[in-house]
Amino acid sequence: MKKIEILIIGHICIDHNTSEKSSYISAGGSAIFINKIFNQFKDCKTTVIASYGKDFLPYLNKIKIFPARSMYNHTLIYKNIIKNELRVQKTLYRKNASPIKIKNKVGNIIKQADILFIAPLLPNFSPKYIQQIVSFTKKKSVKILLPQGYFRNFNSQNNVTKREFLEANKVLPLLNFIIVSEEDFPQMRKVGHAWVRKNNNTVIITLGKKGALIINKNKEINIPTIPVAANKIVDSIGSGDIFSAGFAYKYMKTKNIKTAVKFANKLAYKHLFYSSNEIKSISSPYNFPSTRFC
Repeated sequence: MKKIEILIIGHICIDHNTSEKSSYISAGGSAIFINKIFNQFKDCKTTVIASYGKDFLPYLNKIKIFPARSMYNHTLIYKNIIKNELRVQKTLYRKNASPIKIKNKVGNIIKQADILFIAPLLPNFSPKYIQQIVSFTKKKSVKILLPQGYFRNFNSQNNVTKREFLEANKVLPLLNFIIVSEEDFPQMRKVGHAWVRKNNNTVIITLGKKGALIINKNKEINIPTIPVAANKIVDSIGSGDIFSAGFAYKYMKTKNIKTAVKFANKLAYKHLFYSSNEIKSISSPYNFPSTRFC
C-alpha cells in the first residue's frame, strides 16, 4: 500500500503550557500536533522541516525531521496560559527559528509530498520563501497554509501581539486552502471573504464551539460541532492544528470539503478531553462520541 506523503514546513517549539485543567512542558507548534495526528493513520508518512536546538532532542521520538542535526543550543519557546477561555502567549529564542533553506535535498523532499502544510509560528516566512517551496511541489499536491504566525508581533516583554498579515496578497495565491481561527485576527470572517474574492481559493475559519466556516467563491457554509462547556475542557491547545490534520486527511480521501470539515470537527472535539501532550496512538480515531455530527 502506497502511503500518503505528508510534509510540514514550519516552526517547532517547546511549549510551556498552563491550560484549562492541565500544566506541562512538551514539544509544540502546528508541525508537532499535525505529526501526532498523522502518526495515528497507518496509510500516512509524515516529515517535518524545521529548525530546532539541542534542547529539542528529547522530543524527537516518532518525528521524522529535517535537518537531522540541531542548528542551535535552544529551540523557540512558547509560553501559553489559558484562563477564562483567553490565551496569553510569550515567546523566547525567536532568532533560533530561522527558515530552513530550500536547496536540492529539501526540494526533493517537497517533490514527494501529497499534502503540504506551511505552518509558521513567526512572520519570518517571506513570500519569496513560500514561492520557493511551492515551486518544487507536485501539480496534484494539496497545499495548505496555517497562517497564524503571520498574525503575530512581539513586544519588548516578548509577549505576542496582533499583526496584520501584510504578505497575504503574495502568499495566498500559491495555496489551495487557508485554515485560520476566528481568534487569529479581528473580523476574521470579513478578512476571509476578501481573500477568497481576490485569490479564488478556499478559506476555512475555525469557530471554537460553533464549529467551522467554509468560505469558497463568495459563498459560506457553516459546519457545526457539538459545543463543549468550558468547565469540561481539559486542554484546547493544539485543537486548531488537530482540526487541520483531520481536514487534510479526509479531503485527500474524499476530495469533498464539507465531509473533510465534518471529520475535522469530530477529531478536534475528541481531543479536548485530555492534555495535548498526551496525544498518541489511539485505538481508533474514527470512533467519536456522538452521531449528532452527521
